[in-house]
Amino acid sequence: MQRTCFVLLKLARTGSTSLGKALNTTVSFCRNEILNDWNPATHGSSQAYIDHILSEAKTPIRGFTLNPLKRKGFGLDFWRFPDDDVDQRLVLLLLRDPWPTTISRLICRHFGVYPGSRDDADAGAIRTSVDGGVHIDPARFAAAYAKSQRSQENLRAFALEYARRQAAAVCTITYENMFSVDPTDLVSLEQALGIDVDRRCLKPEMKILPDNHAAFIVNYAELQRATAQLSQPTEIQSDTIES
Repeated sequence: MQRTCFVLLKLARTGSTSLGKALNTTVSFCRNEILNDWNPATHGSSQAYIDHILSEAKTPIRGFTLNPLKRKGFGLDFWRFPDDDVDQRLVLLLLRDPWPTTISRLICRHFGVYPGSRDDADAGAIRTSVDGGVHIDPARFAAAYAKSQRSQENLRAFALEYARRQAAAVCTITYENMFSVDPTDLVSLEQALGIDVDRRCLKPEMKILPDNHAAFIVNYAELQRATAQLSQPTEIQSDTIES
């Protein structure tokens, strides 16, 4: 099996926790949110920190997930692929429709918790609220939705430029196809990595929120009207930070 290093670039509420778990198999290693515990004063540079963690992986395929918009001033030079012990360099780009991403972020932000799946201990309040019906302020939603659109475009631009600088291939995965009956994106991912992902981590029933937002958002039509006039972003704003 060829030796592969990968970076999975994503935003919040895109299913990255589940995908990261699915990429932990007998032949592959994936560390979720690798820079969450990174302290430059303690661990040194991000390059040294990541190199140390990946060096401990005992698998031929190893990588990590990262939200590059999470830290202000974060740059394209955060990590370089190893030159001497890898056959394939791969950038995974995880995307999700900004509409449900915004819904999930606002609901999670309201409760101050960001569970990865409905089985997490802190998902109970969210599920109870959804069962009782959720009202979301239209103006707040429209602003957050516009930011989600910009963030996704910024992430795409970051991923493509990073891959170009690193001479790495890009494999794009969408949340919608990852949790749907259509396995096209998962098959493409498996072919790119040369492994079978653990699909038990990608069951639709593990999702916190149902796909049918009209079923639990009491002012769903109002939110649709609030975002109907928003155009797709045409300019990349490199200083957009995901909060």
